[in-house]
Formats: sequence, structure tokens, C-alpha cells
Amino acid sequence: MSPSLLVKPALPAAGGQVHRITCESAGWRYVGFEVFDLLAGQGLVRESSDREQCLVLLSGRASVSVGGRDFGAIGGRRSPFDG
Repeated sequence: MSPSLLVKPALPAAGGQVHRITCESAGWRYVGFEVFDLLAGQGLVRESSDREQCLVLLSGRASVSVGGRDFGAIGGRRSPFDG
């Protein structure tokens, strides 16, 4: 039987993490996936080591910097369903 692709969210941890799916836990070769639900003003720092990273901001605004390069404030939607 195939494993279920449905993963139910946990209550946000102290750092805001709701989901963490690693290559190992999912049986994938390359892709991992994390979901964070952050409070206003809450920061998040992630180490990329040797993996590429992709940030998908579903709602709210965030100031983003990577490797010393500042991308400023991005985002602005109140929810994923706002245009």
C-alpha cells in the first residue's frame, strides 16, 4: 500500500514551525518542505547548507535577506485567497 500524502499540521512550535518533511522522512531524493506560521514581528533564520532554498510567502509581509543581500519587505496579502 502507498503511504498517505496527507500530512496533518501540528500546533505551531515555539519557532512557529507547523510542518517539517525531510527527504528522509518522505522517501524523496531531493526535496524537503517546512511550513512556519509566524507572529507579527517574529523572526526566522534558516541555514541552507548545500541545498537550494525557496521561500513561498502565503500571507503577510516579511523582510528578507540572504547571504548579506537585503531584498527588503516582500508580500502583503492578508490571506492566500487575496489577489
